[in-house]
Amino acid sequence: MLFFLFNKNIFVTVDISEQITSTLDKSRVAVIVGAAGCGKSTRAPAAILRHCGAKTAAIVSEPRRVAAIGLAQRVADEMGEQVGESIGYQVRLHSKLPRPPGGAVLYCTSGVLLRRLQLNPGLEGCSHVFIDEAHERDVNTDITLLLLKRALDINPELKIIVMSATLDTAVFTNYFNDCPIIEVPGKTYPVEVSNLEDIQKKFNLKLPSSMENSTRNEGKPQVNCQEIVEVIKSVDKTQSEGAILVFLPGWVEIKQTKMLLDELYANSTLHMVLPVHSRLSTTEQTKMFAKPAPGVRKIVLATNIAETSITIPDVVHVIDSGAHKENRIKEGTGSASLETVWVSQAGAKQRAGRAGRVQPGHCYRMYTKEKETTLTPHTTPEILRIPLEQTVLDCKSYAQNDKVESFLSQLPEPPTKTAIQLAINDLIDLGALTTSEQMTRLGVLLTNMTLHPRLGRCVLNAAIVGCVLSAASVATHCSDNVDLFRNSADRREEIREIKRKFSKTSDHAALHWIQDEFEQALEGTCREAVDDFCEKYGLRKDRLKYVKSLTNLHLEHLLKTGIVERTTELEEINRFSDIDELTAAILLSGSNSLLVTRKHVKTKGKLKTAVSVFTSKGEKAHIGSESVNYGITKTKHSTQLLTYFGGYHSMERRALVVYRTSLITPHTVLLFSNGNIKHEMVDGSNGETTELYLTRHNLKVQMPTSQAESILKAREMLRTTLQYYIERDIRNIEFDDLTLISRFKTRLVKALGRVLVEAHNEYIQNADNVR
Repeated sequence: MLFFLFNKNIFVTVDISEQITSTLDKSRVAVIVGAAGCGKSTRAPAAILRHCGAKTAAIVSEPRRVAAIGLAQRVADEMGEQVGESIGYQVRLHSKLPRPPGGAVLYCTSGVLLRRLQLNPGLEGCSHVFIDEAHERDVNTDITLLLLKRALDINPELKIIVMSATLDTAVFTNYFNDCPIIEVPGKTYPVEVSNLEDIQKKFNLKLPSSMENSTRNEGKPQVNCQEIVEVIKSVDKTQSEGAILVFLPGWVEIKQTKMLLDELYANSTLHMVLPVHSRLSTTEQTKMFAKPAPGVRKIVLATNIAETSITIPDVVHVIDSGAHKENRIKEGTGSASLETVWVSQAGAKQRAGRAGRVQPGHCYRMYTKEKETTLTPHTTPEILRIPLEQTVLDCKSYAQNDKVESFLSQLPEPPTKTAIQLAINDLIDLGALTTSEQMTRLGVLLTNMTLHPRLGRCVLNAAIVGCVLSAASVATHCSDNVDLFRNSADRREEIREIKRKFSKTSDHAALHWIQDEFEQALEGTCREAVDDFCEKYGLRKDRLKYVKSLTNLHLEHLLKTGIVERTTELEEINRFSDIDELTAAILLSGSNSLLVTRKHVKTKGKLKTAVSVFTSKGEKAHIGSESVNYGITKTKHSTQLLTYFGGYHSMERRALVVYRTSLITPHTVLLFSNGNIKHEMVDGSNGETTELYLTRHNLKVQMPTSQAESILKAREMLRTTLQYYIERDIRNIEFDDLTLISRFKTRLVKALGRVLVEAHNEYIQNADNVR
């Protein structure tokens, strides 16, 4: 959605500027609905010549970085200038800010706008804020709306415009006290919609699986890829030229549909089948924008990212499976669950609209008209279906003295009390909040880190212990789930073996060393070395560079917290990054997440014992096939322990699926996990023995009493040292004291490092002997 804004005049891409201007003169908030597919404004140049808006500073928030950068470039082009003059953008890692002080428009992501609101609650110096694509209702957008509502009371000059093509207007107009709605007519072409019953009649097809799917009142949608292909084939044979865009819920369906199409069109040069997914390289995904030669049919297989984030200009036919994947909170645990669900009516409308960009189009919905009436009107806001730890901590930084539930109750659609309390409890457990919901010193430090609170704690601990580079690299991979490998979905076994060359027992260490070797090649004099390294292992250079930039950003944020002296040499905070066992231990110190292999009785089929993976809370887990620890249950070793971060609950597997794990020893858990340890002496065959019981993880470890006492003392020293460094104020500490404590910490970490390495080596040796 393009617009030009100068002072009180907003020149949009259709001739309604007078209506918008008069509306904003009367109201400080407006909701704009529509304006899809419009052309340029002819009034902007005249406004420029009259020097309108010389003191205006507008911010336009977009849900995705690609949209912010692309819109800034297009608007700058239409104004006949370069980005960075009166039009600019700011996204994570990249920015070209407009020339200050006024007459400027800044496009940014919602996360960047949130950070500005945190530092400047009234957005002083800003005249207008535009929230684009508001219908997507991501967490950042909802929190931004709450803070903007507060900003209106602080900044009397501020005006807010909420924009979307398919918006639940009642929610937003009520939220902003019955603010006015401006409907902007678009210039898209008409789209004819056919539901499942129409499709069967039109193409003389029988689609029994899709029909059964539509008639079920409950349960998730089931996508039959073979029937999807039958519809694609019919459209291809009987309908006009133009690309076919197929909406599928995820990679599994995309891959299966592509395989069926490749078989169908194996000997054809008149068909281009192009999958679109984050697992694929940028080069492969950008092929969808290329216009094929005359007579060649382009078939694009995509997820709901193609609803709004990307526009394929030559799409004429849309096939909508009616399904997409959403993150949901798993009942009882507060953790994320990735589920396939029915699309909303607004989402279906967005999908259909993709067919009317260049000429009249057609949308084929693989569900009945009756089923369509049962779909939810709008997509459930993200804040109602995801874990809230990050959101709660952010809220405390915006309003430190407010109770979390009270603050979040001011959202357009607040989350449940249960979801809020689960997040609060987790932050209390982490040490970021007190039981009275006050932010601790740790909580304040974590708000300066653009990481999940538990990953932020990992990086803070790593800076203290001295393995910050490896931990920051691991945190980046865990936070953004960056896929370094080309065509990873088809190379899982190969990728597993590649990672095992860098580390046999830790995905986290393997990814760190792959990143390290790439960066060493990057700093070398031979440019070919980088390409050769990426080619050797099938790596994506753009993703490796992205991880490098993001890791550096996390390190910059770490320095700004003040936990590390700026005069401290890099070697001092990074001297132990080559100890993989310590890196895994630091991850555990923040995530406090364990997987355990154990025997259990199978209830299906014949009764027999089997070894499976469980979380320490007893939930069934599954390790992804690309992990170096895949197949760990097949070994004959005793109970094995792994640490991890993240994962998602698969409804198909009925288990937590984890793709990145690190094998650790009981020593690591005893020293670095959080929670209480109970201990009592028991009679052992070799003399005096102590049993240590980690209540949080329901884990019992027996060892000689003298060793148990040493472990407990070392654990206490480590916890005290970490707490001291987090709480300390360097300005009030004598230099000699700093030096003395630093030397003690170094000796402690060296001792712990030796314990971890020796325990790991003994563990691996015993495992090899068992095999």
